[in-house]
Amino acid sequence: MSDRNSDETASAINESAAQPSASHVWYLDARRNMSIGFGFRDEIWERNRKERIDLSARLNRGDLVECNELPPRMWIDKGFQRDSNRKLPHLFSAGSVLACSQSLVDALKPFDLGKSVFWPMSFLKHDRETPFEGGPFYLFQIREIKRAFSTKDSVNYIPREFDHQTFLGLVSLTQKDDEIRLLASASEVDVWIDPSLGKSIFVSDAVYRTLRKTNLLGKIAALRCPILPESN
Repeated sequence: MSDRNSDETASAINESAAQPSASHVWYLDARRNMSIGFGFRDEIWERNRKERIDLSARLNRGDLVECNELPPRMWIDKGFQRDSNRKLPHLFSAGSVLACSQSLVDALKPFDLGKSVFWPMSFLKHDRETPFEGGPFYLFQIREIKRAFSTKDSVNYIPREFDHQTFLGLVSLTQKDDEIRLLASASEVDVWIDPSLGKSIFVSDAVYRTLRKTNLLGKIAALRCPILPESN
């Protein structure tokens, strides 16, 4: 990252820290946004697809995953060759798991990420040799889990259809700001997932303003989510 970009990111972080807001947080659609999805595969997928699907599920749930369980590199599958001509954004989905750029790592480091981790990852084009430009890149596992989604106070979300589904609802395509409402426990860290709201990623207001000001969100949409006052 250039010195100019570093200065802009640092300035945005400082400004966000100076203007904290605990009255609301932000939902990011990074885990449901098809425009930031890339058809990456790896050696685990080729060896044992069930093992790879299980690993992705553990990563996305925030389970403890060791570095030696991860593949050393990932490449674009031959069925998704057109993805090799695309530029990797700062936050993207790599074969259904979250990944990010160095710029996004730098922007998030000053914030409270709790137990979340970044793992360096080599992302290659479909020839399995040519790296994507803009690196280094990382797998980003969010390990902070907060069940704060309030079904009673939220409106217009999609309720779960079947009892075996572990989530209580999904954000709808027509969801608007302030319709998803969270309990007070949501404000304890700056980035987290909520298993009760399917495929959700939440960030604090300070993180959101930093990522928006530094243009690191790209095509990722966000929804403002009020935090409900604690009941006596």
